[in-house]
Amino acid sequence: MQDSKPDAAFSAADLAVFLTKPAAPALPASAPRNVASAPEPPADNAFAEADKASYRHLETAAYYRALDAARSSKAGERLAGMAAAVHKLADEVWANVRNDVESARTRPQIACAAGCSACCSQLVAVAPVEAAAIAQFVARTFSDEQDAELVARLRALDALTRGKTALERARLRQSCAFLVEGRCSIYAARPLRCRGVHSRDAGHCGWAAAHADEAAAERKARDGAGPFVVAPAKIMDAALTGLARACRTLGIAAESLELTAASRIALAVPGLEEFLSSGEPVFAAAALPTADDGPGQTSVD
Repeated sequence: MQDSKPDAAFSAADLAVFLTKPAAPALPASAPRNVASAPEPPADNAFAEADKASYRHLETAAYYRALDAARSSKAGERLAGMAAAVHKLADEVWANVRNDVESARTRPQIACAAGCSACCSQLVAVAPVEAAAIAQFVARTFSDEQDAELVARLRALDALTRGKTALERARLRQSCAFLVEGRCSIYAARPLRCRGVHSRDAGHCGWAAAHADEAAAERKARDGAGPFVVAPAKIMDAALTGLARACRTLGIAAESLELTAASRIALAVPGLEEFLSSGEPVFAAAALPTADDGPGQTSVD
């Protein structure tokens, strides 16, 4: 499919329409209202298996949003601007779809809530621009003391997790360095992969975090996504693919990186935008390990 500029102008609500079933025709005012004839709400799979073109619309919109943000951002803020623009779009699309996903099942509803951090001990993939956005967020919002404490946590966790596969990372049961008192300290700038994780069973998430090998075997054996909601993950994946395409268009590195190492590097390297545009392997130490059966999601596109 050819990219078409009009897709970039779609609102989040417009894009959400592509991920839902067409509305049933309105009944004439005089017609009896038969509840039994009302269309069933879409199941999670209706969103997961939506026409590929539906997600392609979102991917294309993310691509153009990122390019527009790059062109309108100030020098030195281009990378963070691209990530922020795509994060905002993806969040809005998910917000527009969420009610339909929630209504697809009477119970249980999405269980994720502030203070629940069971999923915050696994391998997370980020794009280089997302690492840059995290670094900028930290620079703007953290105090010097908070910054120093974060850098220390990142270094310690990186030393433990460098090169670990998703399953090996999960076995360590080490919380994300950005987790402070059970809450994400960079929530507004968190990566798309984190934004896509939603569960209907907090108890299962806690069990999986404490039993990495059993959880990996359970995931391999089951048919479907289990308690995890597919729609937001697919939305964030499409947005991430569009973001990566925009980076490549602009000659910016777009490889998948491991969150801890990438963030540690981004915080330590001044002039990151110039390095990423020059092709310098600044993030070489943050390369993702070979995928395995662990819970982490490892590809950008």
